[in-house]
Amino acid sequence: MAFEHPLLGLIRGAKLGAFTQFRSIPYASIEQRFARSKLLEHLPKGNDEKVYDATAIGPCCIQPEGGAKMDADSNQLPADIIEDEQEQSEDCMRVTITAPTEKLGAGRKMPVVG
Repeated sequence: MAFEHPLLGLIRGAKLGAFTQFRSIPYASIEQRFARSKLLEHLPKGNDEKVYDATAIGPCCIQPEGGAKMDADSNQLPADIIEDEQEQSEDCMRVTITAPTEKLGAGRKMPVVG
C-alpha cells in the first residue's frame, strides 16, 4: 500500500489487516555526533526509485545490551515483542506511523497520537 505525502512523495507501507504501517521513516539527520539535528526535506531514495520503501523495521538507537528488555520489564510492559538482535545505529531518528488502510487517501485527515 502506498501513500502520497504532499512534500515527501510516495511512501510504501506494510499492510497489517485493517491497518497500514509505514515503518522507520527518517525525519531528521545528524552530520556528526552531538551536533544539532536537521529536519529532512525529502526522503532518501535510490536514483531509479520513485517510492520510499517503509515496509521494514529500521535500526533502533544504540542501547546497552538487554537495555530495551530491562526497560520493558521495569515499566511492566510486554517484552516478548522486543527483538534481541535488532540493528542499532546512531542514524535512528525515524518514526513509524500506523493508520487505518481505508482512511488513507489525498485530503483525508486523521488524528495523530504522539
